[in-house]
Amino acid sequence: MRLRSVLSLALLTAGAVPAAAQDREPVAPVRHGISIGNYPNVSGLRFNYRDQDLQQVRGANFTIWSPYGEPTGTVCGLAFGAPLTGAGSIHGIATDIFGVGASQEITGIAIAPAGIGAGGRLKGIMVGGVGVGTGGDLQGFALGGVGAGIGGNARGILIGGIGAGGTIDGIAIAGVGIGAPTIRKFAMASMVGANRMDGLIIAPALSRLEEGGSMRGVSVSAVNAMRGQQHGLTIGIVNYARELDGMQIGVVNIARNASVKFLPIVNYHKK
Repeated sequence: MRLRSVLSLALLTAGAVPAAAQDREPVAPVRHGISIGNYPNVSGLRFNYRDQDLQQVRGANFTIWSPYGEPTGTVCGLAFGAPLTGAGSIHGIATDIFGVGASQEITGIAIAPAGIGAGGRLKGIMVGGVGVGTGGDLQGFALGGVGAGIGGNARGILIGGIGAGGTIDGIAIAGVGIGAPTIRKFAMASMVGANRMDGLIIAPALSRLEEGGSMRGVSVSAVNAMRGQQHGLTIGIVNYARELDGMQIGVVNIARNASVKFLPIVNYHKK
């Protein structure tokens, strides 16, 4: 159920690499105003074909292609690529014709038709036509046309056309599947799976709690397969619980720890 491939797609599309980028050169003198070329430290407007050993831009950075090697430096303001752009960290607005990548983090607003990827944190509003991916945490809103993959924790709203993955604390919506170690608050997709579910799960095809996991809340699905401890309510055609501490409503209700293990319509068991 975990959608690692979605995360990889978004990271590769955006040209991001694991968060380990550090400026290698001494701090360069600051150029003010309009700068054309690969100047490492600029305050104002900077135009460059392709960045290398960037240190800092305060203002706006315009590039044609993604950086040479590992993205470095920080852009505070606007990062724009035609078609690609990237940096170590971007704080502000990042957008381009193709993809945005940061080796460390992006905070603010990022919009790219193909993908957005960061080795570290994404914080703010992230919209990627194909995918949004981060090796770290997401705080805010992420929309990936195909998928959204989060290596760390997601707090906020996570939407993926096909899939969404990561430890989720907020709202997650996907067309096909959502897989996460932990889901809190709300998740909706054709199939949802987790080791821990706390909140409301809506999954027309399958809601699956992994073996040894815990569910607290409500799960609505054609098949609710609670292979751990169910503390709450499941509503579906087939409901299964290895350890039921709550209620099942459906055509077939199975609770392995109940005195009557199979009941139609309604099954209730309190531990």
